[in-house]
Order: sequence, then structure tokens, then C-alpha cells
Amino acid sequence: MRSSPPRARRPKKDPTSSMSFLEHLEELRWRVIKGLIGVVAGIVGAFVLSDFFINDVILGPTRPDFLMYSFLRIDAVELSLISRKLPGQFFTYWG
Repeated sequence: MRSSPPRARRPKKDPTSSMSFLEHLEELRWRVIKGLIGVVAGIVGAFVLSDFFINDVILGPTRPDFLMYSFLRIDAVELSLISRKLPGQFFTYWG
């Protein structure tokens, strides 16, 4: 049986420790560009699927042919949207 614990390995050298200031700026620039591409892709995806989310997901339970009603085998419930403020319906659905 060994009396001493195994020797620890040396940590690998951090690749960013030897980067110059301009190399750090280059890395930051690419990360910002990739982040902006992701945000733009998310906005485009939300715009393309906005009618589906509003009509089928959010306002879906207001219609008797809602998919979950048939899946759960329950009768449709009469649902109406109530506005408590003047621009309420405008902010509920812009279209």
C-alpha cells in the first residue's frame, strides 16, 4: 500500500494568458458578432412564427377546436378576453 498520495499533474497553460491586447480585441469582436447573429436569428424566428404563437398557443383555448380539448376529451369552455384598461385589447394582439 502506498503511503503518499499520487502526484498532481501540472495544469495546462492557459492559451489566453499569452494573447496580446489586439488578439483579445479580435476575440471579443468575434464573440459580439456571433451574439448579434444569434439575436437576429431569434428575432426573425419570432417574427415568422408570431401568428402561430399568438393564434394557436396563447389564444388557442378561446376556440372550441383547440387541440388540447380533444386530447384531454373535455368540452370546450366559453372563454372571453376581458380588458380592464382602454388599450387592453390592443396590447393583447397587435394584429
